[in-house]
Amino acid sequence: MAPVKISHVVSFSSQDPKYPVENLLNPDTQMGPWLSCPHDKTGQLKVELQLERAVPIGYIDVGNCGCAFLQIDVGRSSWSLDRPFVTLLPATMLMSLADSKQGKNRSGVRMFKDDDFLTAASGESWDRLRLTCSQPFARHQSFGLAFLRVCSSLDSLDDPIVDPSASMSSEPSQVLGESSFHETFPSSTCNSGTQSHSLCHCCALTHLPSKARVLLMLAPAPGWLILPFRGHSFKIPKRAPRKFQRLGTS
Repeated sequence: MAPVKISHVVSFSSQDPKYPVENLLNPDTQMGPWLSCPHDKTGQLKVELQLERAVPIGYIDVGNCGCAFLQIDVGRSSWSLDRPFVTLLPATMLMSLADSKQGKNRSGVRMFKDDDFLTAASGESWDRLRLTCSQPFARHQSFGLAFLRVCSSLDSLDDPIVDPSASMSSEPSQVLGESSFHETFPSSTCNSGTQSHSLCHCCALTHLPSKARVLLMLAPAPGWLILPFRGHSFKIPKRAPRKFQRLGTS
């Protein structure tokens, strides 16, 4: 999984001048944590961060520094200001009530991955993170995050990212009917060893050029898959096996 750089801070609710929110921008430096202002007794701390590009998020490493709960919402920089973000990670406990009151285990590290993320946001591409940290059990103490590390589910940030809405609206999809299917995938021997006058559905994807890196997405219409390839979008029958959902370079 490829690491994703946090390019800048969009907004934040509070910070300690000695431990500013900019400390989160580079998790590999020893700049110190981001902490709430010592005079802030609200028990809640928020920050909105801009990623260097929109990517599907594979996992997020969080270094705690006194937070009891953490929630992560995601959005896009292109959205209007009044559009609500989508919850990626629901409010999750980082410290128990007892530890919070006693000041124990303030610096734990958690890695949140796809299994922890909500389905509505998992797998989509995002370039904004909104973190909500809270500490309702010990409001007299400053709290925050020691570091934040974001990684994409892509193997490399050079991998193409296909936005289903953009691909469906920018140009019409080409449906591979009987004649166009033959032209795109000429006669060949099926993987099962049978000769066919047209390439069978289960083998169609294997005949793409070896240099192609292709992402398949479920089409809105049932029974079809969208195949983005060389600037075009092709529809092929959804009977192709799931193992071909993503093809890398060979």
